[in-house]
Amino acid sequence: MKRFGLFVLVLWICFVIFGSWYPFAFQYHDLHEAWYYWLHSVESDKSKTDMFVNFVVGIPTGVLTFVWLVGNWDYYSVRQCRCSCQIAMATFAWLVICVLTPSVVELGQYYFDHRFPSIIDSTLQFFGSIVGLILCWINRSYLRDFLCFGDRVWANTSNRLKFCLALSICFLISQLWPCIPSISPSEI
Repeated sequence: MKRFGLFVLVLWICFVIFGSWYPFAFQYHDLHEAWYYWLHSVESDKSKTDMFVNFVVGIPTGVLTFVWLVGNWDYYSVRQCRCSCQIAMATFAWLVICVLTPSVVELGQYYFDHRFPSIIDSTLQFFGSIVGLILCWINRSYLRDFLCFGDRVWANTSNRLKFCLALSICFLISQLWPCIPSISPSEI
């Protein structure tokens, strides 16, 4: 289950990065400038739709990170907790991934034309990750069954088919967004 969860998590993070940095009109800036602009970017005129989209984008990040880290659901159940150190390490890793992903995505926006980083967006994505974690924990028995099925399918898939699937996804992304240049994937 860990490999399947990692694959979906990496795919989701790539989609978020692609959607946040599109169009890829790179402009050179200093990292210090980007950091300063990101930390001082508290806009009062942020649209409710943009805030909602950033919140919703964080939910799958929290869910998929939890799924990848936990992997073996029965081991991490509250009643069968054998090693609190491993749970603490998984919690720390979840926090690092769910804080770094929106932070790096938003900081990276400073390097692309017509994109503006916002600490509010990063915060909303992190809160979305927390909601995803809570939803995942509440529904863990249903998710376990679904993910075990996905892991069995993934384990029985040949490497050639996995490679073709990855190429098909790349092809779909490369064909879809040049046709609609005024919309980024995060705004859909």
